[in-house]
Amino acid sequence: MYRILFLFGDATTLQYLEKATAPLKKYAWQLCSKTAEAEELLLSNTFHFIVVYPDEKKKKLFLPGEMFDRLLETQQCPVLFLNPGKFSLFHTIPKRALYEELEFPFSRADTKMLHHFFKLYEHVLSYCASCDLPCFLTETHSYYLEVPYQEILYFEAKGRYSLLRTLHGQFYLPIPFRQLQIDLENTCMIRTHRSFFINPYHIDRINKGQLPWIVSFRGCSDQAMISRKYYQEVAKKLNELVKKDCMVKPQ
Repeated sequence: MYRILFLFGDATTLQYLEKATAPLKKYAWQLCSKTAEAEELLLSNTFHFIVVYPDEKKKKLFLPGEMFDRLLETQQCPVLFLNPGKFSLFHTIPKRALYEELEFPFSRADTKMLHHFFKLYEHVLSYCASCDLPCFLTETHSYYLEVPYQEILYFEAKGRYSLLRTLHGQFYLPIPFRQLQIDLENTCMIRTHRSFFINPYHIDRINKGQLPWIVSFRGCSDQAMISRKYYQEVAKKLNELVKKDCMVKPQ
């Protein structure tokens, strides 16, 4: 059962969402319409998804981006904004890879996208929970770093160092790239280039119009590369994920 926190909505909208997600059969929705209550719930509970409905009549309840980020620090879960389309409050929330937005009320296509959103992150949660190495771990004389694989976008070779790019920032690691190849065995990361390992679950688009192919990620302006040597391996992995209905097929 997946727990969903519905922020700043009302009972009528909640019933609409419960009906829209009924075919998925494994969601428990919890309504929260007050800011103070939201803070308490987010700090004392664990949710798999958060859905935010900034209704026009409740603008004063909508949290500033900085406060919203602080409340979600302990959750690390995807957030879906329902946009009524009558006003724009989304500039207050910085766009990140775990944030999505849908027009509301839903059209038939929007309902399909809603289902796809939940299915995609269900698969990520399931995959990471079953992974033998759920976190990337490294330690130096000055720090200890532990990053869940679901938060990693890619690794890139940078001379004698390696760049680790995550949903929330980047780290330069004093680890040769050839050592990373050993450390990343049996994880979700796939080799795409002599200088890149990428997380296929965060791919937004693959541009095949140039060589090497260029990879774009959801909610991030960074790009990675796929060289000719790894075309077949990457295509095989992506096709497996597409068949499981957990990714948009690359164009």
